Parts: sequence; C-alpha cells; structure tokens
Amino acid sequence: MSTVATASLVALGLATGPAAVANATVDPRPNDLRTALTSAEPETVENLSDAPVTQTGEYAIAVLEDDVSATVPVKARDGITISREGGSAIRLSLPFSEEADDAVAVMDGVVSYDNKNGSTTVPAVKEDGSVAVNTVIDGAHAPLRYDYELDVPEGSSLELTSDGSVVVLDAQGEFVGGVAPPWAKDAQGTPVPTHYELDGTELVQVVEHRSEDVVYPVVADPYLGIKLISKVQTVNEKKGKRYKVTPTLYGRTMPVLAHRPAFQEVQDIAKIKFRQNLYDQFRCHPLSGIAIVKGTWNLESWRPNVGLAKTMAKKCNP
Repeated sequence: MSTVATASLVALGLATGPAAVANATVDPRPNDLRTALTSAEPETVENLSDAPVTQTGEYAIAVLEDDVSATVPVKARDGITISREGGSAIRLSLPFSEEADDAVAVMDGVVSYDNKNGSTTVPAVKEDGSVAVNTVIDGAHAPLRYDYELDVPEGSSLELTSDGSVVVLDAQGEFVGGVAPPWAKDAQGTPVPTHYELDGTELVQVVEHRSEDVVYPVVADPYLGIKLISKVQTVNEKKGKRYKVTPTLYGRTMPVLAHRPAFQEVQDIAKIKFRQNLYDQFRCHPLSGIAIVKGTWNLESWRPNVGLAKTMAKKCNP
C-alpha cells in the first residue's frame, strides 16, 4: 500500500468555464445513462458538483470543495482519488480499467467509461467531494463481479462492517474514510441482490442481476466518501445552545465506527468540548434512521444526559 499525495487546487489543474466543457467528448448516450441512473435511484444525480468535464489533462473532473478534493481521471486505469487538506487520501481503482474507453462527459460532475463488456462505469462527483461510482449494467451478458482496489495510507486497514459498508482505518485505528453500504436497482427501481466481498484492499461488488424478473439496465453504486460533516450552525436560545449539524451525503450513511470521528468534526467546527448528552443526540440520528430524512440534525445543550437508549426512545430529544 502506498500513500496517495493530498492534492492542492493548483495540483488538480482545475478547469472552469465554457472552455472546459468544449474540450470534453460528450457520451453519445448521455440521455440513456441519465435515464438509467434516475430510473434506478433519482438521488444518484442529485447534489452533483457543478465541475465541468475536460479531457485536456490528467483529470476529466477535478473538484475542491472546502477542504476535500476529488479527481476523476481521463484514463480509467488512473483511478479516482479523494483527499482532505492536510490529511489522508484514498484512491479507488475502477473495474475493467485496462479495457475501458477514456472518460466522456455525461453532464457536469459526471463522466462515463465504456467497459466494452455490457457495463459502463459512471462516476458522479457530489458537491461535498464524495463520489458515487455507478455501474450501469446493460444486460445479462454483463459481468456479475466488479473489482475495486483501494489504495490507502501506509499501515491502514479495511473493515467490512455488519451493515455492509467498508471503513478505512489508519495505523492507529482512526477513521480515514469509507464506502457506503452497497445497493443495486433495476430500471423500475426494484432492488437487485448485491453485496461486497473484501480481501485485503480489494473490494468486489457482486451484483446478482441475471434473473428473469430484472428489467435492464441495472445500476449498482459503491459510494466513496472521506468527510462526514458539512457544517455546524450555533444558535443561542434561552435554554442554551442549539447546534444545527448538516452531515455530508456520505455522512448520512456513516457506519457505527464513524460516529465518534464524525462528532469530532462537529466539535472542531463548532469549537466545543465533548459532552455525552450532545454525542448521544448526535449518534441517535444515524442509528434511528432519522439521518436519511432530516436535512439537519439538532443537538441541544439543555437536553439531559440520560444515555443512548433513552435518547433514542425519545426520537433523539430526551
């Protein structure tokens, strides 16, 4: 395993404006791919980065969002990299990258690589710097297995969690980033059986799409993220302080192992010390499923410290 260098804005060679769009080859099937993505899961093409696509350098897409950078290469074999300023980086190799065509534009923030085997890799960069690495599967002749290699910092390890997600831990066991739980859906939005297999740093998504009930195309999505919290707003009220936490898209699906690191991000942004009552309110949201439906998570300083179980019983407001 090697350490992937953290990229700066200059190093990314970030291109902006009409010239960048003009330099990109547009996928002749953009509407087909967009339809496939939105039919399977509309959220796939929501909250996209507005970064234009270019083919005039190493990167088809280069994004710097706050302290997170993401690069999507012109050549599939170069892999996708996400990193945090002053922190670690993760590079994800793409399936069938040696055979795949170069990146072509689908829309701002989205490119496609034709794998020439009935599947197309369609990375979509989100506005928070996370990347949905969609695979569009055209028919039963396409592969069942899609291999990704994670290049992570020296000494790091990967762990497959009980909810199916994968977390990257550094040599000290601290959270670095991860991949959200796998999903796959057909053209009618019907779930298709899928799961991850992990061997060292090799991640395989198995998509069991060869069924008479499946309506093609099928979309499967490893979702790569490194930042958990987008912002925290502090509101002064008579009873005390209310902290309005906005998680990133990846943060909404965070596994249990990421709860404490995510709350540390809240502490760092809001400049507050650890308080158990706030932490229990915080982790109640992802544990109870509220994380998915609420835009912000309210943490209120005046709530009593009653423990996690009672906090969850009161829907995060004990």
